[in-house]
Amino acid sequence: MDIGSLAEWAGALSGLAALFVAVQANRQSRKSEKYARETESLSVELNRQIREEQRQTELAMHKREQERDHRDMERDRRLIAGGLQAWWAYRDQQDTCQQWGLVVSNEGSQVSIFYNVQIDVEVQGITTRPLCIKVLPPGRYFAINRFEQGWELPEECGSSQTHALLSSTRHQVVRISFQDSLGKRWVWNPQEGLNPG
Repeated sequence: MDIGSLAEWAGALSGLAALFVAVQANRQSRKSEKYARETESLSVELNRQIREEQRQTELAMHKREQERDHRDMERDRRLIAGGLQAWWAYRDQQDTCQQWGLVVSNEGSQVSIFYNVQIDVEVQGITTRPLCIKVLPPGRYFAINRFEQGWELPEECGSSQTHALLSSTRHQVVRISFQDSLGKRWVWNPQEGLNPG
């Protein structure tokens, strides 16, 4: 055998081995590159999903906070509105007979000014003129009912100056409607209680 040809064969085999190693390295490099791209793509997608979940969680928390704040505000408004009450009463006068009318109370732990107050009443089953008050500041008031002539202007009164009609079926407050200081209408009646109107 010729040594030159053996060296050529060895060189050729070395070249083939180097080519094989280069092809394998290239193939492995492409696999690694593909894996890196897939991993990066997956990482980007996972980060996007995490950010979206965080955004959704923040939105849900914000919505719950808004709903809670709205419920708290409505509860406070209802509490304030519930401070407006009215009932039939009379008061004794030294020189005249008893004066009949309505006690209108705007008292409580939280009070406010109410507007456009209308109190509908019945006397012996007959609806009479409503008592209408444009502005009702905090306090307790007594409005004398002159029946056919209507109502006198309410005057401030203490609780000891009037006597409530506790068991009268002939004198009833059937409806109270008013507007709170934020402009919300409220309606009270004995059947349904206090509701937004």
